[in-house]
Parts: sequence; C-alpha cells; structure tokens
Amino acid sequence: MLEVSEEALKHLQNVGGEDNTGVPIRVAVMGSGATNCGLGLMIDEMTENDTSFIKGDFTVIVDTKLMDYCKTITIDFAKGEADRCDSRSKRGFTITAENPVNF
Repeated sequence: MLEVSEEALKHLQNVGGEDNTGVPIRVAVMGSGATNCGLGLMIDEMTENDTSFIKGDFTVIVDTKLMDYCKTITIDFAKGEADRCDSRSKRGFTITAENPVNF
C-alpha cells in the first residue's frame, strides 16, 4: 500500500526541480550503507517491474519487489521553518516504510 499525505501532494509537482505533472514519480532506494540508506523520490519512466499508484494528479511508481518488502510506504511533507534552508529547517519529503529499508 502507498499512502501520500495531502501536504505531500501539494509538493509532488516540484520533485526534480520542475513542474512534472503527468510524469511518473518513483519511490526508490537512495544512498548506501546502513546509516545512509533510505527511500527517496525521483522522476523516472515506468517499467514492467513496477507497481503504479494514482495519487491526486500524480502517478507514483515503485518497484514491485521493493513494495512487497516495505509493505506500506508513506510519503509526507514537513513544512519546517520558512526562513531557513531546507536541511536546517527540516523541510521536505519524509518517506517511511512499515518494514524499513536497511541494505
């Protein structure tokens, strides 16, 4: 199952730094190692190994094996502090899984 909060839906159009309405957004494993590994978002094309979900005006795709492993993936967006840079204000997408990704 894929859950996307209303706040995240408002910001999905900016994934990749441009208006991407109508382009699939992939949930993917990003980083490496036990401490830097997690889920992230990127623009991508759908493949035969993907499961797709329609959320609002967006198609969100996830590799079927990753979806099976995670069970439930939740995408949210933290507003943070408006006058600070994203990393210091804790502003941005948070992607969590029922079964966390630790490769």
